[in-house]
Amino acid sequence: MSRADPKPGRWILPIVIAALVIFTYTFVNALPQAEVGPTTTTLAAQDTTTTVPETTTTTLEPSVQAFLNAVGDFRVTTAELSNDARTTNEDWDARDIEFGDARDLLIDLAGRTQDFAAEVAAFEVPESVTEVWEDVNASAEDMIQAAEGMIDGLVNAEGSEERLAALDDYAAAGEQLDAALQAAVDAAGG
Repeated sequence: MSRADPKPGRWILPIVIAALVIFTYTFVNALPQAEVGPTTTTLAAQDTTTTVPETTTTTLEPSVQAFLNAVGDFRVTTAELSNDARTTNEDWDARDIEFGDARDLLIDLAGRTQDFAAEVAAFEVPESVTEVWEDVNASAEDMIQAAEGMIDGLVNAEGSEERLAALDDYAAAGEQLDAALQAAVDAAGG
């Protein structure tokens, strides 16, 4: 019986694998070091490209930042109230809701508008915004009057003209309020 290896090629594969590992290690170590710099993220939306920096720093004083945050909340509430007024009137005109429900929704809207106007009036603003804030308060008061006009137009008027005119006034007052809030942001340096 012969003691010679019957499969002499079985040692070739481990030698090839070892050579590949050594070659890869040598190649990777020979690559230049990557430079690390600021990173930007590009977002594509339709046909526009926006570059967003990875970090953002704020240099505003905390009191000014708190004011800007509150104004942002006021703007959201203004939009919600205007949307609720429009939706309630559209639902009533389409007869998707009953008269009593429309009346109750408009009464609730008037109450929320009064609460909102009171919150806006009681809000303490930076000195640089005091003059502009008078326009904010005036527009909030106009929203109250228009909300009451919608109730009166629904309950006491024969047609829908008075109610819809009050809705237009409410929407216009909301737009004026939003513009006054933006002017307050500008005056505060935001």
